[in-house]
Amino acid sequence: MKYSLFISLFAFTVGCEYPVNPPKADYNRVMSALKEAETAAQAQGGDPDLMEGEKLFKSTCTSCHGDDGKAMTAAAAAMNPKPKNLTSADWQTAKTDAEIAKVILEGGASVGLSATMPAWGAIIDETKVVKVVKYIRSLKEK
Repeated sequence: MKYSLFISLFAFTVGCEYPVNPPKADYNRVMSALKEAETAAQAQGGDPDLMEGEKLFKSTCTSCHGDDGKAMTAAAAAMNPKPKNLTSADWQTAKTDAEIAKVILEGGASVGLSATMPAWGAIIDETKVVKVVKYIRSLKEK
């Protein structure tokens, strides 16, 4: 009886063809598709870092700074002091990337600005902040 149960379980396990390791073909296909999408974006003049920076900006910054970065939102109108107009050529020239990144990561109060600018460092890591800064730089008025 013991052997027949063992043989039955063995046959069942072998018959199920349960993969011990997930197939790498799916991973390779996904990575290939991502690479193709990145290449296509670059061919169309899109920069993947800039596009990711835009997505992050639009999901975290637009309620105060607006979609266009000009800080002309209802929330901005109610704030004192007002959020920065990120498109201002004067402001863009006056600030380094490191200064902008510090405000994003640590909040306005960390550099003597308004405490209403929250610290995003717990939500957005430094690698992604670099992409947000890159996007903010793209908003500069010409």
